[in-house]
Amino acid sequence: SVELSILVDKKKTTPKKSAGKGKKSVVAAADESLVEKIRAFRKQLAQVNKVPAYVIFHDATLHELSDKKPKNKTELLDIQGMGNVKVERFGEDLLNIISNHKVDETESKKSTVEQTLTLYEKGMTVEEIAEARTLSPTTVLGHLCKLYEENHPIDLNKYVTEFEVNTIKSARRRVNNTNQLKPIYEALNGEVDYHKISVALTILSKYH
Repeated sequence: SVELSILVDKKKTTPKKSAGKGKKSVVAAADESLVEKIRAFRKQLAQVNKVPAYVIFHDATLHELSDKKPKNKTELLDIQGMGNVKVERFGEDLLNIISNHKVDETESKKSTVEQTLTLYEKGMTVEEIAEARTLSPTTVLGHLCKLYEENHPIDLNKYVTEFEVNTIKSARRRVNNTNQLKPIYEALNGEVDYHKISVALTILSKYH
């Protein structure tokens, strides 16, 4: 088994500011099916090394990898949370996963979201949809948020309480009304899951 210290880079990486380009968040821009492939790879590494998945890399890194699709180790080093140690250890595998992922993003996103909608309309829960479609519950929630934004009758209040929405709204105000998940997560001291923050932001977007 690999020593934990090897997984953690000595130099702390400071989060880079996102270049705004009108994106709502890194999550929205990410290619969901690639996110799932990298997530599965991270889970495998975590199991082999007997550490929590976030020690390998955080969700923010996972989504940035999917969004930017680095083509070489130099580009990998530009990704938040990917230092020299991780690039040396997991870089080749990550680059292979990314380069082998050939998908027409628009088409795949459209069809995968529609498939989720069909199952949701049958009354299936997020967990049931995730199992039926071999996706993570987080990805299914992402689909439901997208459908909600497109004015489909999706009840997002099933997945986050009114109290949580208000708590997230206050935290968001404290970090300059950002739509980035990580600053809000940190403002809440990591006490509210990323997926709940994402759902709450989607609900709040309707009130602006």
